[in-house]
Amino acid sequence: MGNYSLDRLIITSNALETIPDPAAHTTAPVIKLLGLQDNKIKEWRDIDALSAWLPGLQTLTMNGNPLVTSTQNLPPSDGTGGLC
Repeated sequence: MGNYSLDRLIITSNALETIPDPAAHTTAPVIKLLGLQDNKIKEWRDIDALSAWLPGLQTLTMNGNPLVTSTQNLPPSDGTGGLC
């Protein structure tokens, strides 16, 4: 048998509300794609915690979470259309 590693994790429709900061040395550096669709995540700090948990993360899908479905959670527009 070969050597396997988990590089994609889909956690859809699990009623997740928060993502806690990880304890020291608790990471999953090989995960590159994380699917968190249709959960209950509503705070940006939860997304910030992902960088500590998953330092190799390249793709994150968040459709169906209050954070991305509510216009209240969008950053204020400065008229640049999101361009710096």
